[in-house]
Amino acid sequence: RRLILAVLIAGEAAGFVLTPHGGLGRRREALAATQKRSHLALRVGGWKMQEKDSAEDLQALIGSGDENFSQDAPSSGSGPTVVGELMDSKTPVLQAGTTQLYRIDVSDILEPGTESRANTLVTTTKVIIGGVAPLFVPWAISKEGLLGGPLFVVLVGTLCAYTVRILVEYKDAVVAETGRDDLTYVDIAGHAFGPAGAATVLVMTALNALGIVGAYLGFIGPTLSVLAANPNSLLSSLGVPELSPQGFEIAAAALIVPLNSFAGNARFLSTAAYLGAAGVAAAVGLTCMFGFSVTPNVFDAWSKLPLFTTPGQFFESSGCVTLLFAVHFAIFPIERAMKQREGFSDVVSSATWITAIANVAFGCLGFAFFGSDTASVVLDNVTSGKTAELVRLFLVVDMIVSAPIVLSSLREIVETSILGPSTPVAAAE
Repeated sequence: RRLILAVLIAGEAAGFVLTPHGGLGRRREALAATQKRSHLALRVGGWKMQEKDSAEDLQALIGSGDENFSQDAPSSGSGPTVVGELMDSKTPVLQAGTTQLYRIDVSDILEPGTESRANTLVTTTKVIIGGVAPLFVPWAISKEGLLGGPLFVVLVGTLCAYTVRILVEYKDAVVAETGRDDLTYVDIAGHAFGPAGAATVLVMTALNALGIVGAYLGFIGPTLSVLAANPNSLLSSLGVPELSPQGFEIAAAALIVPLNSFAGNARFLSTAAYLGAAGVAAAVGLTCMFGFSVTPNVFDAWSKLPLFTTPGQFFESSGCVTLLFAVHFAIFPIERAMKQREGFSDVVSSATWITAIANVAFGCLGFAFFGSDTASVVLDNVTSGKTAELVRLFLVVDMIVSAPIVLSSLREIVETSILGPSTPVAAAE
């Protein structure tokens, strides 16, 4: 799974940053290089041209040689002037008065979502955090060093936020060309890399989403089985029957499958994100409470820890950090659910920095608490019975409500492949 995530990031960085793809690549360059989000919510908007440039230069940037641009569209009566249109989707290209400021008007294509900026921020942050990913971070920092670990977290977080921004900008350009607002991650891969690229990304996305949910079930089953078998546990006091790990996995799947039917509902995703974030926060808080009880002086502990480690140790744990931030496959449903969609890239940046700071703080604390004995999942270092039980139960709740969020993008891709696009293509007859 870590290899797949690394390949996904490498593919996005190479495909969307380094290697433009034909006419689409030229349009993507024109959009991504100079795009400024418009307060009018004209999604692909804000080409800022130099004074020496002209409408002819704009036409050349869009791709004058491949018949995707026409200057035969009528001018508007007032306000911005229509100076052309994309022929495939008839999407107007506007010029702001007599200035050299241009934008593509896709306001008739895109529908605003229902979720506020705050809800979108929580949902995006929860997708980045995932289920147990923060519990890997103390071990990762113990392998990368007290300074090397945080630097790597910030580096990977910055790279992922940047590639998500480029991915959304690329998607905007394809929306303008095709007139479709229901494009999936696989659709974008198909536009960038062709059918082979789309098929590859589909397989990677499926393996990633199903692998994460499989890991959730692999944690839920044994955890509940052990707790239910303990006569002194909270589960036993509630009358939960003893089952095998496989039995609890089936029971959890029986909850996740119907919940996944609500994955297309933006309000459900936001509610699940809040519940999941609360579960992770409770687990992290209880772990820190136990850590301070065994290592009260963290500053003294930090002074004895290495700032950097060997390259072998560093790369042994680097996949955990990649797992934390590589959420590109899951962002489109969240972006479409946002009310002010033009601000989504800023929300992703904020969510990334919140996640990076919180995980660096927790990772460094966990390393201070347990030193070289830090377990790959720091939960294993919590030996207090009741605290460990509560942490595990909070994580079980988090994983059950998080699974539909992880599966939402894959579900959307499969439905679009089987049922076809939900947005009619606004192409010329």
